[in-house]
Amino acid sequence: HHRDHWQGVSYLEQELQIPVLAHEKTKELLQDSIQVDKVLHDKEILNLGFDAKQREWKLEVIFTGGHSRDHITFLDKRFNALLAGDMVAGVGTVLVEDMGEYLEGLDLLLEKNIGVILPGHGTMNYEGQKLLEQYKTHRLERLKLIQDAFTKYGNKASISELTEVAYSDVDKEYHEAAKRQVATYLKYLEEKKEVKKEEDKFRKLNLRN
Repeated sequence: HHRDHWQGVSYLEQELQIPVLAHEKTKELLQDSIQVDKVLHDKEILNLGFDAKQREWKLEVIFTGGHSRDHITFLDKRFNALLAGDMVAGVGTVLVEDMGEYLEGLDLLLEKNIGVILPGHGTMNYEGQKLLEQYKTHRLERLKLIQDAFTKYGNKASISELTEVAYSDVDKEYHEAAKRQVATYLKYLEEKKEVKKEEDKFRKLNLRN
């Protein structure tokens, strides 16, 4: 439902006389902006007929929340190629709203043994599986940095304090965006009962007790 992914929809619908398909959550979020003709469901197979080389052309719908609550990807069965949307990026980085769902989505895609990835931003990547593994490794490494950052503050710290330590390798002009990601990581750790919010700070829990 992010604006950069749907602004051209009405124009394409009119110019090409084609229906608009979207996830049910996207339809709900954009009900005042676009008209959705058909709702897409997780694991649904879209049969597009045959391509120019007479190959059967099917897309598998894969729900991969995390970047946004309505994010989906499409697996082109002809080449095991992934239309990845904002799950990964060919340029820049990916901001995540729900880290638990995002990590689950990466695991789900890793099971598919993806070949080519076509991201919503940037150029295609011919080593899809490797790229997905790199994204998962990066996210888990950043998570570990945040967990370790608590030590500096006696196991109780604010988002700003954790950002200063866990994102020390990132230029400070990007720390406001980094704070939003730290908040997302902390929500994930709260769900796992590893941290607890206390007023404007978070306490890292001793799981051995």
